[in-house]
Amino acid sequence: MISKAQIKFITSLKEKKYRDKNRLFIAEGPKIIKDLLQRNVKCKGIYGISDQQDDFLKFDVPYTYIDAKTLHKLSSFKTPNKMLAVFDCFKPNTQIHSDNPIVILEDISDPGNLGTIIRTCDWFGIDQIVCSTQSVDLYNPKVVQSTMGSVANVNVLYVDLAPFLKQIHKTHTLYICDLQGTSLYKQNFKSNAAFYFGNESHGISNTLSDLPSTRISIPKKGSAESLNLSMSCGIILSKYFELSS
Repeated sequence: MISKAQIKFITSLKEKKYRDKNRLFIAEGPKIIKDLLQRNVKCKGIYGISDQQDDFLKFDVPYTYIDAKTLHKLSSFKTPNKMLAVFDCFKPNTQIHSDNPIVILEDISDPGNLGTIIRTCDWFGIDQIVCSTQSVDLYNPKVVQSTMGSVANVNVLYVDLAPFLKQIHKTHTLYICDLQGTSLYKQNFKSNAAFYFGNESHGISNTLSDLPSTRISIPKKGSAESLNLSMSCGIILSKYFELSS
């Protein structure tokens, strides 16, 4: 039986300020919950309407049955997926490995984009993403959902980009993804690449004006005005690993 106080507390975690205060976040759906548990992310409890409790017994996590009405109250989605769980937030690793590629995101605003980029980086084995402080929160329920469990595999760090970029260019070759850049198919990528993507609507700011960098783009063949940011990231990373292998 779930109490009113528990309902109120879990519901509060939909807001960033309460996630930050309690260092907790919500994940929804059996698959994502199981993926996080298998990655040893500490779980405070699972709340579900289904009879899948047996699937989670081996994880030794409290499981509370709730009705569909309560699940709708707790969920961040119009169509909740059977259960949700409360997890501890990750402790970010502030050490950037100089010999590994990284993805840098400036003021990314769409939760689906960030979640998909995290999942894409996980696919390619990139375990470092750096976001500006104005970017969407890693623990936004829609971000967590879009990562499909990869949120536990990629270190996402939020920083003030201006001083960070002054340091990172000493260890990484900076590639700015920009519509006015030269074709990525003509690049000889360095292994320690740092790929920089701007905001979905406003693109790249002036933060980069004084930094040594190479501007790259995806050649356009058709009449579409633009590409989705996460799709652009996937195309560029795919080509990077092909050309640098």
